[in-house]
Amino acid sequence: MTRFHVLDSFRGICAISVVVFHIHAVNALTEWNFFRNAYLFVPFFFSLSAFVLSHKYYSKTFDSIELKSMLTNRMFRLWPLHITMLLVFLMLEGGKLFAESRGISFTYPAFAGKNSTDEILPNLFLLQSWLSSFSDLSYNYPSWSISVEMGLYLLLATILYTFNTLRSYAFAFIAILTYILLINRIDHLRMHAFIGLFCFSMGALTYRIYDKIKHISINHQLMTGLEILCVALIIFIITLDIGNKYIASTLVFCLTILVFSFEGGVTSRLLKLSPFTYLGKISYSIYMTHAALIFCTTAVFKILSKVTNTSFLEVHPLINAGSNIKVSFFNLVSTPLNNGLVLLLLLTVIAISHVTYRFIEQPGQKLGRALTT
Repeated sequence: MTRFHVLDSFRGICAISVVVFHIHAVNALTEWNFFRNAYLFVPFFFSLSAFVLSHKYYSKTFDSIELKSMLTNRMFRLWPLHITMLLVFLMLEGGKLFAESRGISFTYPAFAGKNSTDEILPNLFLLQSWLSSFSDLSYNYPSWSISVEMGLYLLLATILYTFNTLRSYAFAFIAILTYILLINRIDHLRMHAFIGLFCFSMGALTYRIYDKIKHISINHQLMTGLEILCVALIIFIITLDIGNKYIASTLVFCLTILVFSFEGGVTSRLLKLSPFTYLGKISYSIYMTHAALIFCTTAVFKILSKVTNTSFLEVHPLINAGSNIKVSFFNLVSTPLNNGLVLLLLLTVIAISHVTYRFIEQPGQKLGRALTT
C-alpha cells in the first residue's frame, strides 16, 4: 500500500510549529505572527488522519473483524504514550505540590483548577474534549486533540461498518452540518469536537477526490508550481486576520494534502529528505512530550529565581493558550539568547521524542498488531 512520505514530513513540520507556538518566549521567533497562529496546524492533523485512514480502509469490506483490527491498532497507536505522559504530568503536579510547601509559587496551585483530580479519569479515557463538564486543556494539554482524534476513529469505524456505497455521502453530510454549526457558533458539544468533525470529514472527502484522479499524470513543472502555491496559501491563511480561520485553513490544508499526495514536485523531493521524514515518524511523540518539557523548563527557572533571589523568569498570563503563560527566560531582552533557548528546547524535544518513539510508541504499535493477527 502506498505510503505518503511527504505528508508524513508535513506532519512533523506542523508538530514542530505547534511546539514553537506553546513556548511563548518573548523577543524570539516564537512571537512571529506565523507561530502565534500555529495552533491552526492541529486541524491539519485531523484532515491528514482521515485521508491516510481512508486510503487504508475505504475500499475494504468492513466486517466485525476489520472493525476490531482498526480500533485496536488505533488505540495502541495513541494510548501508550498518552498514558505515559499523563503519569508524567501527575508526577509533575506532585513535584509542584512539594515545591509549594517550600514557598515556591506557580501560576496555578498543584492539583487545582484545570489540573484538579476530577480531570484524571476523563484524561485517562480520552473524554476531556467531548464532555463539557471537564477541561479539555487539563494536564498534558495537547492531548485535547488526541481525545478528539479517538472519537473520530470511532466515527470512521462506524461509517465504514454501517455504510457501503453511501460512505462519501455520510462524510459530506457531517462536513456540511459541522460547517453550519461552526459558522453559527452553535456549541451543544465542545467547539474542539466540532472542529475535529469538520476537518476529519473534509479529509475523508479529499481522499475520495484523490482516489478518482490518482491515475492522472501531471507535469513535473506544474506539480512544482502547485506545491509552491499550496505552501504560500498555508503561510497566507495562517497569518491572515480573518474570522472562521479553522474553516478556511482546513480547506487550504485539504488542498495541500491532495496536491502533495502525488509527490510530484520539487518541494516534495525536498520533503522526502531523511531529516523531514524522521520528524514525521516521531511527530506524535513531539506533539505529546513537549508540554512537559516546557513545564519543567519553567519550573527550573522559578526554582533558580527563588534560590538565588534573582529574577530569571518573568511570567505573563495569556488568554486562550494551552500553556497559559508567556515567559521571558533569564529575564533578558536579548533576541539571540532567547532564540538560542528556543532552539535548545526544540532539539531536546526531538531527542526525547526519539526515545519515546523507540521505547513506547513502537512497542505499543507492535502489541496492537499482535492482538489483531
